[in-house]
Amino acid sequence: MKIKAVLLSFFSLFVTISGFAEFLDIETLPSLRSERYPLAPYDKVIVISAPRTGSSLTYNVFRFLFEKDVLLSRSHNEWREDRLVLKTHRFQGLEAFLGENVLYVVTLRHPIAASISNYRIAPHPILNIKKFAERVVLRHRDYITYAEELKQREKTVLFVKYEELEGNLDYLFTLIEQQLAVSIKDQDKELMTRAYAKKNVSSFIQNLPDFQEYLPISGFHGKHIALEPYTPPKELLYWLDHYVDEIKPLFQPYGYFLD
Repeated sequence: MKIKAVLLSFFSLFVTISGFAEFLDIETLPSLRSERYPLAPYDKVIVISAPRTGSSLTYNVFRFLFEKDVLLSRSHNEWREDRLVLKTHRFQGLEAFLGENVLYVVTLRHPIAASISNYRIAPHPILNIKKFAERVVLRHRDYITYAEELKQREKTVLFVKYEELEGNLDYLFTLIEQQLAVSIKDQDKELMTRAYAKKNVSSFIQNLPDFQEYLPISGFHGKHIALEPYTPPKELLYWLDHYVDEIKPLFQPYGYFLD
């Protein structure tokens, strides 16, 4: 898997140099930043969220801006306490950081849309759609409940909405600048906007056969991005509607299910 990622990265670099197209290597992009931005007053950033909510894109932007230079080549899923920017879909291990001044970044997406996306990237056919729908919806419940618990513990939680983020990195740049009182240079914004655009990311993951394979540093998976419309099965939509009713009140304070 790592060999494939290296070869794919090399190919994209070759294409850029050869002038056939202009790709930016998302694996090594932070090495091109103008500076490492100050993270104070926070000790670190932890991106925690349900899958398919924009967490990979959000993580890569934070890593570009704040991670230590010596750790920029580390795998995205290497859980190290000396890292300044971490990303996880699990609750295990988070207790170790409760005593630190952590900025928790929670990405949110309409649970039905996120669940459909989860279904789309499944590496194997889903045999029991009812059970899948229940499991994936309850995961969204668990993450937003955990975020609310962090707020009750007076931890700092920054919510990033997928619907605002998609195709609009300026939205995330503004959130970061306001939360951390930093001014991101225009050249860095332009670099990230170009590199993390769907077309550029797709050029690096198109040869990864499925979602189980991923680029080791940035963490973008095969089939991570859908460039074509997708129509989910009617049975999936039925059961998602059924189970989402339970969690609607949890999402309403964040602008979902208000109609």
